Amino acid sequence: MHYAPLNLPFSTADAEAPQITLANDRARISYRDWQEKLVELLFHDVVAISWDVGDAALSADHRDDRAYIVHDSPWLARHREAGTIMPNEVRQHFLLAFNAVGVLQVLASSLEIVAAPATGPL
Repeated sequence: MHYAPLNLPFSTADAEAPQITLANDRARISYRDWQEKLVELLFHDVVAISWDVGDAALSADHRDDRAYIVHDSPWLARHREAGTIMPNEVRQHFLLAFNAVGVLQVLASSLEIVAAPATGPL
């Protein structure tokens, strides 16, 4: 298992705990970042979601304030073995670490950024 950082235009560092809404195989995640600006994400074709409070899901292999794609994920493999995810279905293991607040993990086909703070002039 290894963690590949997602290069997202926003941060999970020092953010508040996210609000999580599940409906129609989608997970809507919204939170305020360290500058109190709204971040809203939408995960599509969700088959599993996990929220761990505090440091329970942290690893020495990744930072506690970033977002990642987890490659060679045992969690994803278990879902494939159980038939929750068919062989032809594309799913990824997303991990968003919110410092000591908690860790969000989602098995989904994709991540859409609905709202994010402006990153400044291009």
